Amino acid sequence: MSGLASAAGRFAEGQLGHAVPRPRASELASLADALNHMAGELHTRIGQLQAQRGEQSTIIQSMSDGMIAMDVDQRVLTVNRAAERLLALDDRAARGRLLQEILREPELNRFVAEAIDAQGTVRGELRLQFGGGKDVEVRGEPMLDEHRQRVGVLLLVNDVTQLRRLVRIRSDFAANVSHELRTPITNIKGYVETMLDVGWDDEEQTRDFLGVIVRAADRLEAIIEDLLSLAELEQTSGPDRVGWEDVPVGLIVRSVITGFEAAAAAKSITTRDEIDAGLAVRGSHQLLEQAVGNLLSNAINYSPEGTEIVIRANAIDETTLELSVADQGPGIAPQHLPRLFERFYRVDLARSRALGGTGLGLAIVKHIALVHGGRTEVTSELGAGSVFTLVLPRA
Repeated sequence: MSGLASAAGRFAEGQLGHAVPRPRASELASLADALNHMAGELHTRIGQLQAQRGEQSTIIQSMSDGMIAMDVDQRVLTVNRAAERLLALDDRAARGRLLQEILREPELNRFVAEAIDAQGTVRGELRLQFGGGKDVEVRGEPMLDEHRQRVGVLLLVNDVTQLRRLVRIRSDFAANVSHELRTPITNIKGYVETMLDVGWDDEEQTRDFLGVIVRAADRLEAIIEDLLSLAELEQTSGPDRVGWEDVPVGLIVRSVITGFEAAAAAKSITTRDEIDAGLAVRGSHQLLEQAVGNLLSNAINYSPEGTEIVIRANAIDETTLELSVADQGPGIAPQHLPRLFERFYRVDLARSRALGGTGLGLAIVKHIALVHGGRTEVTSELGAGSVFTLVLPRA
């Protein structure tokens, strides 16, 4: 009997893998068999429950959306890894505490209060104060027990900062391209209508008007060509593209400097290169020359007369190199630097147009770098010039 009591005690402590020894007495033997059968059943069911719990935990922790489960008093029940990253929370430290205690986000806390009081799903979008202001989509789902009674709320948080930024860029691009195309079209239409109204008997005036029309048409053509170049670059397949080759960096730079000798000489600008020997990039000679040419063209256009432009190329490590164009121009204010490579973004709108720029040159440079598996960088200081850099993989 003492053996049965001892075994029952072990079962009570959760040691269900232990078997009760079978006594000789038939009544006690039946009891031992029943206890062993019960222990086996419990052991199997507990194992199934633990497996289900493990599967549910794996699913919750693998979600890309942040998830916080709370009771009706807004006390945290669990936080998944995505929510920990997004909201800088710790699951263990957060459990059992009020959401307002662990998260200083007034808008989010107000949303949770609304979700708990609501009868169904609540959706919204807000900006978090934490982490420099992230845009998030939030959804509050009621948590119900087996009797369909509300026992809490499930808060789902999705970071849409990058998506909203892309939407803004697309909207800006649509507005900018419309404006850039409208300007030369308006000029062409205006001068043609003027000529139709006043006639073309005045040969000198007619010649002037036609000159304006030609320049506007040239600008329109340049914008369209740059847009087509961007579209083609976006469709390229990357640095393993068929037909690409190992291109010496020195050859690219010397070719570009030669092509802009006249433009530099017109402003008495000195252009020199400092290129590490043996550097090469696997890619398109034409595209790489276009990228460096765009950077050098900008440097010449925005540099004062009599200054110097230096094109440098050096190895960062065995797989990466830097190719930079440094000028002694007026420099660029810090607030403009993050957006310089966006399409049609201009620091000085009037001057850029006066110099004949389409507003797409730096965007083309960025996409050429991306096609080659690289990136673009820029550093600048007002009054001290700018350095535009292509970071590219070595051949």
